[in-house]
Amino acid sequence: ANYEAGIKATPFAVVLDHAWQSVVVTIRGSQSIDDFLSDLALTPVELDKCSQKYSFDGAGKFAHMGMLGSAEWITDDLLRVRVLEKLLSDEGAEYKNYKLRIVGHSLGAGAGSLVALFLKHKFPQVRAVVFEPPGCTMSWNLAEESNEWCTSFVTGMDVVTRFNEKSVFVLRNEIITNLARIRVPKHVVMNKRNIDGFGIDAVKEFLSDALYPHNEIPDSPFVKSVRTFIEKTRSKENVVGLHIPGKIIHLASESFSLDVDKDKSETSDKAEVARDEETGGSDSVKKEDTREYQTCWAKREDFQYIVLSSHFLTDHLTSTICSAFQGRMKAAGLSEPYSDVLE
Repeated sequence: ANYEAGIKATPFAVVLDHAWQSVVVTIRGSQSIDDFLSDLALTPVELDKCSQKYSFDGAGKFAHMGMLGSAEWITDDLLRVRVLEKLLSDEGAEYKNYKLRIVGHSLGAGAGSLVALFLKHKFPQVRAVVFEPPGCTMSWNLAEESNEWCTSFVTGMDVVTRFNEKSVFVLRNEIITNLARIRVPKHVVMNKRNIDGFGIDAVKEFLSDALYPHNEIPDSPFVKSVRTFIEKTRSKENVVGLHIPGKIIHLASESFSLDVDKDKSETSDKAEVARDEETGGSDSVKKEDTREYQTCWAKREDFQYIVLSSHFLTDHLTSTICSAFQGRMKAAGLSEPYSDVLE
């Protein structure tokens, strides 16, 4: 294990999972200030230079600067101490028949998907199994390529898995656009949100009454300034978009599903409705989360936009993920360590 932490240094450990016959490299998620600084390094970096170092084709492929730095640091440390070779490939290695798995959560998930890429030359059978990876991990072409060696798990409406430069700009633009759309005093909106039993039908009705349709927003100096601001900031977006890695398994709440409209003009309204539809109204936010989940393969396109929900932050927590997994495993009649799926 290496517990060093810094801008690039990310704590990780190598463990043996005998039940699953795997050598596991597990990578910690964001915890320190340095970790959050790494998270915020959104600039896409081309992989042509590090591809020469790790023997893969990185031309025209990009990764998140912060996660790339963490992945390189971890890979270099693993190769320096040769722990994986000693366990898996050296003459006389005790665990030659074991699989190599890279796992991680959040920042550790994004870095883990890249570590697997960097190790593929020496360990062709390596696979990354990552939980709640950021939606700004790698470019689309590399994300599609990573389907071969990476599987991502996403719980509910987790905001981190939908977080990328485009989704942040879209959310910001929706917020300021809705300020221009609103046709009732702001205090009416705030008071309405606190009414008990304010459920899905009431939300739809209130949004219809409170907001101008997009094509009927009256002109005003504020509306003009909003439109000018949005147009100016579009030119500042990075040309290369970053996305969630690998094949994606979504643990979605059975009580809710939301198809993200390709036309973003209605997404704000849907997100507001989503919050109360999924929770059963504002009153139920106070209740214990007893959601049940269904698992399904998801498309990368499903995670292009942030969906506002009462638990879009808590869905990222490891406790939520564990609860969702345990519920699904029990429903399938499995028990820990769940290795009976191998039989």
